[in-house]
Formats: sequence, C-alpha cells, structure tokens
Amino acid sequence: VELCGGTHLSNTVEVGTLVTRINQQAELLPAVTDYIQSQFDLYYTQIYLLDETKRYALLRAGTGDVGKQLLARKHQLDTDGRSLVATAVQTRQAVLVTDTAQSDIHRSNDLLPDTRSEVTIPLIISGEVLGVLDMQDIHAGRFNQDNLSVFEAMANQLASGLASTNAYDEIGKAIERAEQLNERVTKRNWRNYLGSMSDGQAVQVQFDAYGDNTLKLINDDVTLHDIASYLEDQHSLKQTIKLG
Repeated sequence: VELCGGTHLSNTVEVGTLVTRINQQAELLPAVTDYIQSQFDLYYTQIYLLDETKRYALLRAGTGDVGKQLLARKHQLDTDGRSLVATAVQTRQAVLVTDTAQSDIHRSNDLLPDTRSEVTIPLIISGEVLGVLDMQDIHAGRFNQDNLSVFEAMANQLASGLASTNAYDEIGKAIERAEQLNERVTKRNWRNYLGSMSDGQAVQVQFDAYGDNTLKLINDDVTLHDIASYLEDQHSLKQTIKLG
C-alpha cells in the first residue's frame, strides 16, 4: 500500500496551518496526531515530549482508544533505553522501520499488535530535541525512503509550532502568577489599611462625576478591582466609602 503522492504537499501545508492556528499545546498535539492518522489512513500516530531532564519521553497525544488508554497510564519511555523513540532522541535523526518483523530495535506494544511498519522523527528546534513524532501502520513498507521526507517536513512544522505554544503557555503562566501575586498583595494592603481605620471612619475618594454615593465594605477581602468595578458605573465627583 503506497501513500498517495498527489496529497503529500497539501497534507504538509495543512499541518502547517494547524500549527499556526492553534496556540495552546494541549489542543495542538491531539489535532496534529488526529489529522496525520486520518489523512494518511495510518494504524496509529502519537507524539512524545521530553521531560525537563530529557531522560524520559512522555506521551502527550495518541490517536483512538489506544491513545486514550496509554495517556491514562501516563505512558513514557526511557530515552536512554532501546526503542525507536529513544533512538530518534539519541541520534537526532528519523528512525525508519519498513518491516517490524525484521527489526531488532522495534519495541512491540500489546495494545498495537498489528504494527508492521513504523517511523519515529525527532522534533528539533535550535538544536534542542523537544520530542518525537511516532507513526505506525499495519502494512510492511508503508514508510520508506521515498516518503520519509514528507513526514520529516510535517515534523519540522510541528516542532516550530511546539516552540510557539511553549512560549504562549509560558506567557500565560507568567500572567496568571502576576495576577495571583497582585491579588494577594492588594488584599493584604487593604487588610492592613482597613485595620488601621477606626470603626465608622470614612475614606474620601475623588472621581470625575456629579453626586455622592456610598459603597459599604462588607469585609476586608475587598480588592481594588471590586471597588473600581463599583465606581466606574457611578457618576459623582466625590465617592464616600464607609467602613463597618
């Protein structure tokens, strides 16, 4: 069974489109594996990402029920071990097995008993291996030197997408940490400030508007955001915030 040469370019372009359109890694990886498996009618497709130590390849996306089961098991492979995935990481090159029956490094999986051809391609950006794209099929010879370049091109696009999603995710985490810190600092400052006030004492806050309104603070967990949300709808020159 041969891969259709006429669809190679369009499939590669589509992977590139997915990579540029999806910003979050958790959405990108399943989308890419599902697309590759479907468009090339493969037996199974999965993506591993290396952990921070680079010692283990952690499964992050896999197609079908097998993928769900392996993800539920938190499936991982030792990159110092003997497997196609580990070899791709170690050599930084694609590992092609046209016939698993003739391979001495193919590692069989009980959930994928019909694999007869497999290729693993490292995902590399700026010399750093981020993970591995692994594709399997039931037909010997399905992956070969003639079509390897197609899958390598898709892997390169995926690697670029991973670099972008990593940056996007890190920015999101940084913003979340900043917001949490700001919230804690704001609450602490208000607690300290309110604690120094006498019961019933009023705090005068100046705003551009036309009347007086009263905002009663129920407890000291109120934040500047809470006050701003209330005041931005008010049209008064002087707002009086009464405590107690």
